[in-house]
Amino acid sequence: MNGTRLERAPAWLPLALALLLSGLVQAPILDSFFVDDDYQHLYWFAVDSLPEFLARTFAGHALAAWRGVFWLYASFFGLEARLWFAAGLATHLVNVGLLYGIVRRLGGKSELAGLASSLWGTSPAARASIAWVSTYGNVLMATWVLWALYEVAGALRASKPPGWPALLRWSLLMLLAANSFGIGIGVAMAFPFACWLLLRGSPADTPRVGWLFALVVVVPLVYWAVVSIAWEMPRGAILNDPFQKLSWQIVPASAFITASFVAYAYATVVTGPLLLVPVAELGFKAAFAGALTAPLTGTIATLLAIGAALRLRKLGAPARRRVLALLLLVASSYAMVAIGRAEMQSLWGNVLWMMPRYHYLGPALAWATIACLLADRPYGPRLRVAFLLVAVVVALWSASSAGRFTRQPAPGIPRTVEQTRAAIEKAVAATPTGGTTWILNRRLGAQAHDVFPLGATGLFRMDRATLFRVMQRGDTLEGRSVRFVERDPEALRRMEGSARMQSLLVAPAELPEGARVDDWN
Repeated sequence: MNGTRLERAPAWLPLALALLLSGLVQAPILDSFFVDDDYQHLYWFAVDSLPEFLARTFAGHALAAWRGVFWLYASFFGLEARLWFAAGLATHLVNVGLLYGIVRRLGGKSELAGLASSLWGTSPAARASIAWVSTYGNVLMATWVLWALYEVAGALRASKPPGWPALLRWSLLMLLAANSFGIGIGVAMAFPFACWLLLRGSPADTPRVGWLFALVVVVPLVYWAVVSIAWEMPRGAILNDPFQKLSWQIVPASAFITASFVAYAYATVVTGPLLLVPVAELGFKAAFAGALTAPLTGTIATLLAIGAALRLRKLGAPARRRVLALLLLVASSYAMVAIGRAEMQSLWGNVLWMMPRYHYLGPALAWATIACLLADRPYGPRLRVAFLLVAVVVALWSASSAGRFTRQPAPGIPRTVEQTRAAIEKAVAATPTGGTTWILNRRLGAQAHDVFPLGATGLFRMDRATLFRVMQRGDTLEGRSVRFVERDPEALRRMEGSARMQSLLVAPAELPEGARVDDWN
């Protein structure tokens, strides 16, 4: 391909390539299934009213925005896992497009924007978030942040000060981010500072931007209010009280963990899948992998920092402010994880930064930072072709290793769910139209706490009735009423406050005389 032909290539070609590569590499997530925490959220969807469902917190996360989307997906998709993950993949591709637009609006050439968005979109670490329903809030949070940043970059490029509608929209996007995943709290509070740095001294600068600093107060107040409401609900705050972790003792550990996260993010975006380790949870293997990886990660991050410092000296003040703004957002995308996990630092050392599910938004912003550092570099036709070839090669490399970053369900879970669903449908089909199907309610699996590990905590109980409630919004299926016979008085007592489940469950004494109760092993 000669230089003239490349110059005439459509400007959208790098974006199309980024979307194509990202879609192809991440497409295997369509074969994923619900796993671990997903069943807890499905259980609460079956049991709660919509206001109760939105108000529940989980592991310190305020999740109202994500839970609203979850409610819609559960209502329309039911247990069709492929539809859930198709929505996750589509959201990821939107984020790839937003990252491309951010780099372009901050001055990057289309080939540089295509390279950055391609390498991030195909990263195996991204799959850890998009291939798990419970971390889809992390993907949504990134959408809100990248959307706002895309608009800020647009105002900067157009040299047009943002009006009140734009500032209100950005504030709303930050509140959505803070209530989609815990990471979003730190980003939302850092956003006003990043926005000020990006627009300061430019024609787009305006005193109105100062109103965004209200987010520094509003975001934690909203979080406190949501958590307080959740703690007043029966089991409304699941697993822990986030305020118990707030003390001066966690500051050093939190700062150290944040710095480790940032170093790992920048080191991995320039080395591709080489340094990525598929650490799902903390443990001995994670500690061992961290001991091996930490020195190399630290060395690469240090070299990158030195190179960036030298490069910043050659850039003008506006470009330096852009880089600092993006670096601030990168650090803020890990700050809340560091605070939440600080107490584990003494147990497992410096390994938290390796957990892929925390590396979604951070690497995207890291790529934007690198692109800003290189934005004014001249690129000849050969280098532009090289960018595209690198994107393709790294995408193939990522595709070969991404499967290790997909969270796998415990053996037997997909089969148990599908068999139970098929058995319910078979029992209903055998009932005359207009009649009632009576099904004995049992926990899923011979030992439910083995098949669905969180069941052992007593926080929820995944059984045939709750599975049906996820399958079906009403109490009928194919023109037949469906009722589940619950022999456990304690289970009936727990459902007394749930209108959605009470209509499904009956005690054995309430069975009509001669009613046939379906059961299966």
